[in-house]
Amino acid sequence: MERSEFLKYLLLENWPEREREMLPGSSPEELLDALEGLGIFYETGDGRINTPEIYLHGFGLKRRGGIKRPLR
Repeated sequence: MERSEFLKYLLLENWPEREREMLPGSSPEELLDALEGLGIFYETGDGRINTPEIYLHGFGLKRRGGIKRPLR
């Protein structure tokens, strides 16, 4: 997913008011930085946001699109 599109999902308005104080940031960029720091999401070389398979499975998400798997 493009970074700009992903940041829309992290807008504070999307969170319940009582939980906003517990978030590790006060803007979508700060929230993304915290999630990247934890290794839950990372930015690919072409600027898209990706997540490791373990988190996709844990969150019940599916991979869509053409992100190449990292070479090992």
